[in-house]
Amino acid sequence: MGGDELMRGGISVAVETETIRNVCLIGHRGSGKTSIAEGMIGLASGRGAPTSGVLYYTDEET
Repeated sequence: MGGDELMRGGISVAVETETIRNVCLIGHRGSGKTSIAEGMIGLASGRGAPTSGVLYYTDEET
């Protein structure tokens, strides 16, 4: 179990990466948010390659 150090208000905080459940990607339209997220999903799933279409949705879902 590895921990990463984060800075929070100038104080170093140890975080166990296994406890991270949510991630937020913020950026302008066309900046690659979906591409980076699908790449992360591919790496986390053990496939090593980006997935395709996992994060896309249809108009009726919004």
